[in-house]
Amino acid sequence: MKTVFKYLPVVVALFLLISCEEDNYTTSSAIYGTVIESTDNTPIEGVVVTNQTTGKNCITKEDGRYEFQNLEFGKTYKIYAEKDGYIPSSQSITSSEVRDKIELNIKLKKRP
Repeated sequence: MKTVFKYLPVVVALFLLISCEEDNYTTSSAIYGTVIESTDNTPIEGVVVTNQTTGKNCITKEDGRYEFQNLEFGKTYKIYAEKDGYIPSSQSITSSEVRDKIELNIKLKKRP
């Protein structure tokens, strides 16, 4: 019993030290980017970009940008982009703990 009490102050001190550390880690990730024309790299407006893993989608504005937020680290997401007159594009990307925002630019090619 004396042995337990002997180490108790050390255990309490370690617990306090660990619990006082500041948590600066992000708990979610985001995938964002621009949908551009493959021949001249101009942004494409009106592209439906779908995160097929979550089922959420968005439509690009004239700057061609999209973003999906609050994604889980370490999970693979399939991003699908489509617009009439263009060949659809599908890409998979895994969010990691290294970066909380991942840029994924998408090029679409006009249909022949």
